[in-house]
Amino acid sequence: MADIRKGTQMNSLVAELIAGIESNDEEAFIGAAMVAESLSMTNAAPISPYDELLKANPPTPADGEALKRALTAYVQSNNSRLGRAIFALGKFYDPALVPLFREHLAAELKTLLDHNGVLASLIIALDNAGEKIIINGSQSPMEVDNSIAAARQYLKQFGQVFPW
Repeated sequence: MADIRKGTQMNSLVAELIAGIESNDEEAFIGAAMVAESLSMTNAAPISPYDELLKANPPTPADGEALKRALTAYVQSNNSRLGRAIFALGKFYDPALVPLFREHLAAELKTLLDHNGVLASLIIALDNAGEKIIINGSQSPMEVDNSIAAARQYLKQFGQVFPW
């Protein structure tokens, strides 16, 4: 992704964040969101330490475009921190990103539904094997919330707790 920075004098924080995005550093996505929001909103209130970093070295619109290109490239390559990258891109409030967001929304919904089919099948298989896991008397791949609740309730008995 070297072409993202080519030929421009860039804010040092933004350059550091782009390097972090390229190396899949989770903190870089938080920083990217703070930079994006500071460029997009007049009343942005970045969290620490970004509040002080942005005051000391405010990014330019060109820095924001470079950061947006880095995040977009990351999203298009379907990396592991996809949700964080999309969150940061959303902080640009840019309608030009809607097609990218729509494309990934469709893909992620399909993935969620595919995974829920597996989850529902596992719940039914465990119940068929004598484990009392089905709640509300029925189970199907169309009942996403029910599948999640049943899996959480069942796994909690074995010390596995999922926070959300």
